[in-house]
Amino acid sequence: DSGKWNFYSDNIANFGKQYDYRAFCALNYLCAEPNSTCLVYFTTKDDDGKNLYGNNKYRLRFRKFPPIKENGFWSLTLYDANNHFVTEKDNTIFSINDLTELETNESGYTDVFLQPAASSSASVASSTIPTPTNKSFHLLLRIYLPHEAAISGFWSAPILTVAEE
Repeated sequence: DSGKWNFYSDNIANFGKQYDYRAFCALNYLCAEPNSTCLVYFTTKDDDGKNLYGNNKYRLRFRKFPPIKENGFWSLTLYDANNHFVTEKDNTIFSINDLTELETNESGYTDVFLQPAASSSASVASSTIPTPTNKSFHLLLRIYLPHEAAISGFWSAPILTVAEE
């Protein structure tokens, strides 16, 4: 499963007597809502199966963005090991969402980069989430009011790859 996103099951809002699962969700700041309201994908590894690390450069290549219903939205957010937003120095960017102006390349893909802030060129700055220096991190992709294509698995999140230099 290297590079693939983990997906919270459809019982996330129906805990019943699964108290440990409920505590895990609460501890990790997850919105415990049914999948019809919010899908939560998370990953801690790249396509080589290595833990995500802030000094590396990564790319998510979207063929299609997460499908949403009217008034829905999606967000891709970077967190540190303690589930806090990762911000360094003057940088306050820790998320990209459906309102972010992202460019589609000649091949029809939209690339989102995760890399150290100092290595961001002007051409990719709007599509880059800066990563923490010398620290691990993880990503959450949330889809609020997801379209049935996302709920059923017809749409899948892009794999996080190590970006070429």
